[in-house]
Amino acid sequence: MNTKPDTHPAPILSPSPSRTAMSTDLIEFRMAWWFKLYMLGVSTMCLLTGCEPQQEKSLYWCQKAIRASCNGKPVKI
Repeated sequence: MNTKPDTHPAPILSPSPSRTAMSTDLIEFRMAWWFKLYMLGVSTMCLLTGCEPQQEKSLYWCQKAIRASCNGKPVKI
């Protein structure tokens, strides 16, 4: 069995002059505490009744429950 270490040198990365300044953006998604309970209730009622939920109502509550922010500033979903 050959136990020699890998002899390939690691590539040297040098920043190009046009890409030295990098900006990073932080995007966060948060979910309301009650959203999982809401989805559990909707799923349970769908299983019990055999009906589909009303898409408009579900979308309304999803938009209320999920919040997004980019660099600390709220973003409308």
